[in-house]
Amino acid sequence: FKAIQQKLESLQPPTPPIPKTPKLPGI
Repeated sequence: FKAIQQKLESLQPPTPPIPKTPKLPGI
């Protein structure tokens, strides 16, 4: 079962980290 889970995880594309860049006026 672990082998199947690892295979599914390897097939799924890694989610890119979302950069937190708040646009604050005046800064």
